[in-house]
Amino acid sequence: MSTIDTDIECILAESLADARARTHAETAAAEAAAASEAAAAAAALDEIERVAAAAAAVLSLPPEPPLTSSGEGIVECSLRLPGGLRAARRFRVNEPLAVLFAFVDTLEGRPASGNFQLVRRAPRRVMVRPSSEAELLTTLAAAGLVAGREALIVEPI
Repeated sequence: MSTIDTDIECILAESLADARARTHAETAAAEAAAASEAAAAAAALDEIERVAAAAAAVLSLPPEPPLTSSGEGIVECSLRLPGGLRAARRFRVNEPLAVLFAFVDTLEGRPASGNFQLVRRAPRRVMVRPSSEAELLTTLAAAGLVAGREALIVEPI
């Protein structure tokens, strides 16, 4: 009789250890799944905010001026983005510099952080996002962009 009781006790002890290990593994898996779901939800929210910001920027843009034969007072900005993508748009030289930055905000491939500067190569000129009230009124012409074509590089800061 004593041998049977011993066997039963050993089997029960092994079952309890297996149950604890299984419970621990299930808890760890559930925590990992919850963390993964939270990260996915945060990424989805960031994407929604990015799309909403881009939509707001599109709505804030004035209409693109028509392509005319004279082209006076119009600058066509050709932009090269960090990933190698390119974009172009026409602006009136008397429009605020902030409009050009708003256009870049609408583009795919722009720096995700939104912190970037626009650089003209020759002669080198760096334009940063207007922040103060006076800078918001700075026109494209005052920033050094003239009628015709301008090639600009979007550089992350």
